[in-house]
Amino acid sequence: MKWANLAPRFREHAHKLRQALASAVELHLAGKWGRPEIETAGLRDYARVFGHAISPRTFWRSFDRTLTRVGQGGDFRHLEHYLPAAPARRAPAPALAAAIAALPNLAQAIGSVANITQPTPEETVIIWDAACVEWQRLGAHGLTARQAQKRVLHALAASGLDLARNERALRINFIRKRERWIEGGYTPAALRDQRPESSGHRRELPLTADDGKLLLARSLHGGLAQAWRQARNAGILSAAATQAYLHQPASKSYVPHRVRDHLTPNLRMLDDIHHGPRQAALQGAYISRDWSDVSPGDWYSADDTTLPLYYWEENEQGRPHVLRGQCLVMNDCRTGRLLAFALHSERNYTAKVIRGLILKVHDTYGLPRRGFFFERGTWASAKLLKGAGDEVPGTETELGLREWVEFRHAQPGNARAKTVERIIGLGYPRV
Repeated sequence: MKWANLAPRFREHAHKLRQALASAVELHLAGKWGRPEIETAGLRDYARVFGHAISPRTFWRSFDRTLTRVGQGGDFRHLEHYLPAAPARRAPAPALAAAIAALPNLAQAIGSVANITQPTPEETVIIWDAACVEWQRLGAHGLTARQAQKRVLHALAASGLDLARNERALRINFIRKRERWIEGGYTPAALRDQRPESSGHRRELPLTADDGKLLLARSLHGGLAQAWRQARNAGILSAAATQAYLHQPASKSYVPHRVRDHLTPNLRMLDDIHHGPRQAALQGAYISRDWSDVSPGDWYSADDTTLPLYYWEENEQGRPHVLRGQCLVMNDCRTGRLLAFALHSERNYTAKVIRGLILKVHDTYGLPRRGFFFERGTWASAKLLKGAGDEVPGTETELGLREWVEFRHAQPGNARAKTVERIIGLGYPRV
């Protein structure tokens, strides 16, 4: 739609929206600001320019639509990028209104449309039928087919109806409709949009429930393409599915699109179970922990991780030894603050490393008021922490830290139970 044909309120809205999104676009192009900063700037400027506030969801809808229209390396200065999804045309000028009025059948059809920007399918059929009738009437009054078509298209373009993306598309669409109208015996039924009925997606999927279960079961051991190929070649699918699809497709990875779309959601639901009980438990149902009755400094959490980077140290022979090492991290459960970390340049860590991390936190922040929240394994069995150890005199480890704090341990493999896992996860790249 041409800019001059837009209603004034939509042109004014585009001007204001460009001003409102200017700061957000600048932050986006800088490439060093995240969504929170862009959202804050956009909401602030939108309220200043338009005089009222909007929700973050409404802001991101307008902002993302603008980015999509501009594209990579586009120009954000063009006002067309800031128009709403379906802008309305301006009211026709007197000369254009007279052109519409000169075609009484078409004028009556246009006047019966409730929403000029979004006519219903039934209203669209009536409009095209009236346009074809007017084209035939003008031809009967001495105009050539080209002249009659030009007058009808001029009236349709001036009406404000959203029948095509531009004038060229409107002309092509009218020619197609007119040919179908003539072939169909000059009846409105020939002008109906037949795509919903002709689309293959409207046909019932020739796949039974047993076929779906069979393909899902076989997909867990090689993927959907292999399951489809093996089941199709073995002839174990239903007769309807066997007859509906090719027996020897060009590619061995071929799977009908509708079959893939139908089964993929169920396959994704089974991915965690396929990877094992631990993955299924981590991605399954859970209860969010309520920290409202916990104060900062009450509970500390710690865990270990193998760093996603390499470093080197000199060995006894003076040669560099490349390794990843073990990193132990401790944080406050209530605030999530990182308290300290300990790097151990070996493949496995011991109770001494854990105790060293606790001492480092103790020297800076003191012991937690209530206790530690650890995982199991070495964290649960370290006698150097809880007493009765053999590495130091028994008088120093008779009670260990249990005299002052409590030790709690998460269930094996349940990473969600430890708040420190959030900090560890921030150090790994998102691929």
